[in-house]
Amino acid sequence: MSKTLGMIIGRFQHLHIGHVEMIKQGIERCDQILLLVGSSQESSTVRNPFPCSLRIEVIEAVFKKEIQERRLFVGDIQDLTNEDDHSLAWGDYVFEVIEDWKGQYGIVADLGYMVYGNDEERQTWYRNEHVDDVKQLVLDRGTLPISATKMREFLIQDDRVAWLSYMPADRLSFKEMNRLYDLLREELIKVPEYQRK
Repeated sequence: MSKTLGMIIGRFQHLHIGHVEMIKQGIERCDQILLLVGSSQESSTVRNPFPCSLRIEVIEAVFKKEIQERRLFVGDIQDLTNEDDHSLAWGDYVFEVIEDWKGQYGIVADLGYMVYGNDEERQTWYRNEHVDDVKQLVLDRGTLPISATKMREFLIQDDRVAWLSYMPADRLSFKEMNRLYDLLREELIKVPEYQRK
């Protein structure tokens, strides 16, 4: 029986329980998930303050078991031109990157699912021939009232309690969550615009 591969793409600036739920939903439906961390070339800006390596570190801490079991694979994807360029050329590029990562990880499963939140018109990014046989799992982002923007606000305000309440305590120890908080906050306050808040 052939395996099904799901794909999730996002900036994850930074991972929180909403993202975790989306990834878990994908893992429940697919044999394997390829998660692509977007705008990977960007860091130290207001919209993309965290370097890709740190974003991946948080994801890997939360999904350590699934990564070890080869259920979840984490890669990165740079912007084609800019992060708002969601043309068909961007869609073609995404599929090239998927194939590159499949080769690097030795993934043989065919892409069967695209998993994402309902806040973007991702269907318009891709040519029909790429997605005709690909199911769309669209999750309502409104079910969990949190965003990466809000998580960054907690870090700037040094509100550790609020920040911790939106992290997956069932997957991370209290010590590990506090370590990540300190790492993320230290990185965030390096950005001049966040220093002024």
